[in-house]
Amino acid sequence: MMRAAPIENRLPASSVNTPITADAQQSYFGDLTVERDQVLAGNVIVYDGDVTIERDGRINGDLVVYSGDVKIRAGGGVGGNVTAFSGDMDVAGEVNGNLAAMNGDVTLEDSARVNGNVSILNGDLERADGAVVGGNVVKGPRLELPGVPAVPLPFPSMPDMAQSAIAKPQRSLFQEVGAFAARVIGAGMFALLIGLIAAIIVMAKPELVDRSRQTIVAEPALSFVAGIVANLMTVFVAAFLAITICLMPVSLVLLLVAAGFNLVGWTAIAAAAARRGNLYLKSPVRSEIAIGAAAVILTGVLGLLWAMGGCFRFMGMATWFIVSSVGTGAVLLPLLRRNGTRLPAVIPDEPTAQG
Repeated sequence: MMRAAPIENRLPASSVNTPITADAQQSYFGDLTVERDQVLAGNVIVYDGDVTIERDGRINGDLVVYSGDVKIRAGGGVGGNVTAFSGDMDVAGEVNGNLAAMNGDVTLEDSARVNGNVSILNGDLERADGAVVGGNVVKGPRLELPGVPAVPLPFPSMPDMAQSAIAKPQRSLFQEVGAFAARVIGAGMFALLIGLIAAIIVMAKPELVDRSRQTIVAEPALSFVAGIVANLMTVFVAAFLAITICLMPVSLVLLLVAAGFNLVGWTAIAAAAARRGNLYLKSPVRSEIAIGAAAVILTGVLGLLWAMGGCFRFMGMATWFIVSSVGTGAVLLPLLRRNGTRLPAVIPDEPTAQG
C-alpha cells in the first residue's frame, strides 16, 4: 500500500491503477512506502517525503528523492540509481546502480549491496563490515548524481568547453539580424509594460512615489547600500528556500514582494528623471504620463543594451541592478525608520517651467 497518490503519471488517467510499463515515470508529494511483494516499474521521483522499501518490495527504475529520508529494508531493492538531495539513507537491501547523497548521512548495513558507486557530498558514511560496494566510494565535490539531469561537478574542463563551442551551430547573417530585431521588439514591449505599471503605481500611491523620489535626491548613497543589501539577501534567501523544494512557495512569495519593491523604486527613479525633464517643457504634463514615459525611456535604453548582447548585455544588467537598487533602498529607508516621514534635509525641488 502506498500512502501518497502520484501527482504525475505519464500513463493515461484511466490506467493509473493498471500495471505500469517500464517507460513510466511516477512522481509523488508525500511519504511513499513500497510494501512486500510490490513492484514499481519505471523511475520514481519523490519531492517531499520519506521513502521506505520493505522486504521483497522493489523499484525497477531509478529513485530520486528531493527532500526526505530513504530506507531500503533487507530483501528490498532498487533496480537503478538512488539519489537523495536532502535526507539520510539507511540501506540494508540492494541498489543495482549508483547511490548518491547530496546533503545527508548514509548507513550501509551488513546485508546492504550497492553494485555501483557510493557518493556523498555533505554527510557521513557508516558502513558495516558485511556491506558490499561494487564501485568506488566518493566524498566531497566529486559527487556523482545519477538519475537526474547531468550537471558536471566540478565545472567542465577546457577541452569539453572548446568542444561545445565547436559543436555550436553557426547562424547566418540574416538569422542574426532577425534574432536581434526580435530581441529589440521584445525589449520595447517590456519597456512599455514597465511604463504602464509605473503610471498605475503613481496613480495608486502618489505619496509613496514622491517620498521615495525625495529620498533618492537626499540620500542616494545610503539608498544604494540599503537597496543592494536587500536585493542580494532576497536572492540568497530565496535560493536557499527553493533548494528545500517544500519551501519553494515561500521563496516565490519572497521574490514577488522583492519585485514589488523594485518596481516602486524604479517608478521613483523615473519620477526623479521626469521632474527634471519637465523643467525643459513649456507646459508640464500630467505626472503619471510623464513618469510613465520616463520609465519607458529608462527601461528601453537598458533593454537595447540587453538586445545587443555580449558585453553590452552585461553593462545593461549591471546598470539596471545598480539603479534599481537605489530606488529600492529609497522605498525601504523610510519604512526602516521609526517615523516613516522623518527624513534628513531634502534638497528643495527645482521650480517647473511655469514656476
